[in-house]
Amino acid sequence: MEAYQIRTFAVQGQSYYEVLGVAQSASQAEIKKAYLAAARKCHPDLNPSKDATVEFQRLAEAYQVLSDETRRATYDRYLRTGESGQTPSGGYQEPPDLDPSDIFRHVYEELRVEQILQRLRGVQQEAAVAAQGGDFSLGKAFVWKHKGLAAAVLLPLGLMLRFPQVVGMALRVLGVVAGTLLQSRVMRELIREWVWVQWRLFVQRAHHRRGGRGKR
Repeated sequence: MEAYQIRTFAVQGQSYYEVLGVAQSASQAEIKKAYLAAARKCHPDLNPSKDATVEFQRLAEAYQVLSDETRRATYDRYLRTGESGQTPSGGYQEPPDLDPSDIFRHVYEELRVEQILQRLRGVQQEAAVAAQGGDFSLGKAFVWKHKGLAAAVLLPLGLMLRFPQVVGMALRVLGVVAGTLLQSRVMRELIREWVWVQWRLFVQRAHHRRGGRGKR
């Protein structure tokens, strides 16, 4: 079988794990979080320097390999051989040339959507506990904690906190809303799109702040 040349950072004294700053035993979740944290710092939209662009590409290449269990296992075997320049028996196939920006967007959306869904799961569980407990203070505390979501889907916060019967209704509605959002594929896609819009707004604000400092 043909042996592939490794185009990576092994020749520069860095493994993919070192590029991402994780241990070789790192979990997929740790690899994903490490990639996103590092890639945000050198994303071309925020840091247009040549060095940042190179680092952004390095991170993307490392993530492509380590995020795929099959490629990662092959790469780990390559590391164990201690050979330089060529792959061990069976060959190490380098990752395809995916756009680093596409990789970043996919990972960013995936992590942020999961964070939002985790919050919705928490809302659903807390609403059920508060509604079943029959304790007005517990229900009031729940509505206050999630006042943004409550006000968005039901009534003004002041009204909910003033009348116990409204709080009970809020708990039931919030639980239903959270459950619906978790089950809806359409809503998941809308959340994903919203997440990316928030990133673009963050980039615009960063450019605005940088432009403002330049005028001083």
